[in-house]
Amino acid sequence: MVRVLLCVACLLCLASSVAAEVALSPFYTRNMNPFVSIYGLPAAERAKLVNEGQLESRLVIDVANDFTYSSNANELVDLDGETYRGTFVFRWGVDESLELGLDVPLQRHSGGTLDGFIEDWHSTFSLYDGGRDEKPKDQLRYEYQSVDDQSSTVDSTGFALGDVLVSCAWQTAYDADENGEYSSSIRSSVKLPSGESGDLNGSGSLDASIRFNSGWIGNRNKDNTLALFTSIGALYLGRGDVIPSRQRHWVGFGSVATAWQVFERVAVKMQLDGHTPFYNSSLRQLGDASVQLVIGGVYTPLDDVSIDFGVSEDVVIDTASDVVFHLSVAKLF
Repeated sequence: MVRVLLCVACLLCLASSVAAEVALSPFYTRNMNPFVSIYGLPAAERAKLVNEGQLESRLVIDVANDFTYSSNANELVDLDGETYRGTFVFRWGVDESLELGLDVPLQRHSGGTLDGFIEDWHSTFSLYDGGRDEKPKDQLRYEYQSVDDQSSTVDSTGFALGDVLVSCAWQTAYDADENGEYSSSIRSSVKLPSGESGDLNGSGSLDASIRFNSGWIGNRNKDNTLALFTSIGALYLGRGDVIPSRQRHWVGFGSVATAWQVFERVAVKMQLDGHTPFYNSSLRQLGDASVQLVIGGVYTPLDDVSIDFGVSEDVVIDTASDVVFHLSVAKLF
């Protein structure tokens, strides 16, 4: 399935249409913790909406590796495995101030193949590995247990549909002059319970979010253009099927990203994504706020095609996947 998604990404790169600037935008990333990614936490997006009459299609591929364990007298969490997610993202500019969107994810949890590589990396640079070398490589075990009979365990799964997200956005401001361009927008989304919660491909809940986005891009006629993007929002979680008694109903989230266009078609990017806890838990994997750092870049082979690539790490240890490899291909029609 991963090969199929990569082939689709290559086909998107071969097509071209009208010229447009798509390179400078945030990474389309979110927390891939298996017990967090099931909810309607939206990925970071730019503040400038798609132009009227245009369709932006995007294929996002994330490969996340998790390894963490924690327990106390009341709870236990064991996350050991890899998650492969391919998300088909569509944004349509209805008019100059309204945009509609659809996200359709396909994902699979598995034992994966990255454990050996990550162990070697940690060993080479004398990094803390959390006891990886003491457990079998490439096994799948996503588990939560508590004394109040709340439990969730995944040890075998195939590719399946995740929870679909529908969204809309309103352009609240846009101004461009010789110093660059500034934009702001309000984005809202609703996540539908289309994925199977028993396999951690969905939460079983109907979630809704709203956020404010702002963005500034420097003068593109100058070399080394800089850009800055920010967002802040709130997410409401309906009652789900995964650890329902410990699930919170309100989560705050936000992001800040910067991009530096070092060549005509290449920019480097760095981004911080964060959110408040999703669960009332004393275990840091579920009950602590999370911050993730994404570092990478974007290559624009055609004026209307951009390819993002990045690596995400958990800044607040154990609250997100150990490492996520991110690839995103966007195309304007």
